[in-house]
Amino acid sequence: MLVLVKLWHSMKLMKEQRPKKITFCNGFPGAGGEAICTTGFTKQSKRQFKLFDMRKLGSGEYASHNIDQGAGVIIPFFDEGTNMLYLCGKGDANIRMVELVNEDPWQFSIGEYKGKDPCRGVCMVPKRVMDTSICEVARVLKLCKDKIEVLRFICPRKAKIFQADLYPDAYAGEAVKDNAGAYFDSDTSKPFKAEVKRITMDPKKRSGAKPKPGLSAATAGGKKEDVASLKKEVARLKDLLDKNNIKY
Repeated sequence: MLVLVKLWHSMKLMKEQRPKKITFCNGFPGAGGEAICTTGFTKQSKRQFKLFDMRKLGSGEYASHNIDQGAGVIIPFFDEGTNMLYLCGKGDANIRMVELVNEDPWQFSIGEYKGKDPCRGVCMVPKRVMDTSICEVARVLKLCKDKIEVLRFICPRKAKIFQADLYPDAYAGEAVKDNAGAYFDSDTSKPFKAEVKRITMDPKKRSGAKPKPGLSAATAGGKKEDVASLKKEVARLKDLLDKNNIKY
């Protein structure tokens, strides 16, 4: 058995001749906050996914669901903010959405995206870059034969205010400060610990938040003095264009 560790808490499990995929469902309350989702094949070549409690791995899966009959490997992605599981099949043109819940049957099918071009590769964009103004809950980059499709998954809500229940604090994604040399020069006998920093998804509370294009400083919460200075700058630039006979 060979396990290849990848980014975003994802691993590829190689056993016998049929590849499988594993993803870590962090924050999923159904397994006390730590669960593992695996995708693979049955003996009848049906594609399926299973859920395991990390505290009871020896007792086997606590939920199993057959997806369909296919040959492509299912790549799972988990969104801990909404407990949504996205199942992307290699060679498929569709993406399935499943919600994980805290009681039997432990999962519910939410919907399915159906496209035309088969998928050669897929990845999920970090949650911190979602557009909260349109209730975007996930964004997937789908690699096709000659292009990359950007797929946005939007929650159908009419409210234009920030939806706090859809956007808990997300992983900040800060870069690692130490390089490989610093790591091996340190005391490797001690376990490595790092603080997982998180960032708020509320645009009004983010540090260094800037007004959206097209909004005046007063509309975005700025001061009237800022609006006056902007108008003076616009007038100065227009005068400069006129002096140089530049049409605009």
